[in-house]
Amino acid sequence: MLNLFEYNNPVDVIVPMTRQEAMLWEVEISKSVNSLRILLENGYERQVWKALGHSTWTECLQALAEKYGFSERHAWRLHQANQTEILLTNWSVGEIPEGQLRPLTILPPEQKREAWQQAVETAPNGQLTAAHVQSVVDEIRGNGHKPKVIHVSDDSYEWYTPEEYIEAVREVLGWINLDPASCEEANTIVKAETFFTKKDDGLSQDWFGRVFLNPPYNMPLVEQFTARAIREYENGDVEEAIVLVNNATDTGWFQTLLDSYPACFTRGRVKFWTSEGPNLGARQGQVFFYLGHNPARFAEVFSQFGIVVQKYDHQ
Repeated sequence: MLNLFEYNNPVDVIVPMTRQEAMLWEVEISKSVNSLRILLENGYERQVWKALGHSTWTECLQALAEKYGFSERHAWRLHQANQTEILLTNWSVGEIPEGQLRPLTILPPEQKREAWQQAVETAPNGQLTAAHVQSVVDEIRGNGHKPKVIHVSDDSYEWYTPEEYIEAVREVLGWINLDPASCEEANTIVKAETFFTKKDDGLSQDWFGRVFLNPPYNMPLVEQFTARAIREYENGDVEEAIVLVNNATDTGWFQTLLDSYPACFTRGRVKFWTSEGPNLGARQGQVFFYLGHNPARFAEVFSQFGIVVQKYDHQ
């Protein structure tokens, strides 16, 4: 039997693999990839970060990536693939290739199932490929025409966050795994790996990873979305989050955020965009809140936009 790991060859002689050797090589690669995915899922489900002394799953992945020299972003992609496969198969991990799962990760749960079923049923010659899954996802999302607009925020009137703020969010978070109050057009700029639209009802979906939230500003939605962000961060499902809201210091939901998390009060009002055109000034000032383990980084990046404050606990 062939064993690639016992193969020795002089440095100055390169012998191409045979077909049999190449197939064995591919099998070993597959085993390695699936093994890592299974290990990641096992660690995530059993909260390995706590046993290793980390405060969050993200912190754990960062430490492992640095220690063992792999990409944290790659690990997150495998994690997202795992969650998608669990959704499709009712808890199986490693049976569907990660490349075929990756295009699905940007869709809300019901569309994931729809796209996967359609991809399986329409695969050319019954051979499912990542490229075919991507084509089905593109068709479902209507990628043929994507107007270049920014981020949606209001339930009744579409307001978009200027791109400079989105770039700052990425500087702090690294990237955005989830935007739970968005739309397809908005995500051309936000570029969240997963986003939920008004139709998807982000409040009824699972939240995870690194989140950017610009919630609907009307009551009771703004209160419900901000409360959900706090709950998901504090229970560990959300690793970090940046939340953009109006400066509503007289409200209970705003005071709840301000009581526990650093905030950047913007200089002047954010000049949102709308579908009607640019430079629409809000009627009041805005505040970015940071829920995460690196408030110093948040202060460093967002101080360009305004004063960053955090509650002082007098002992």
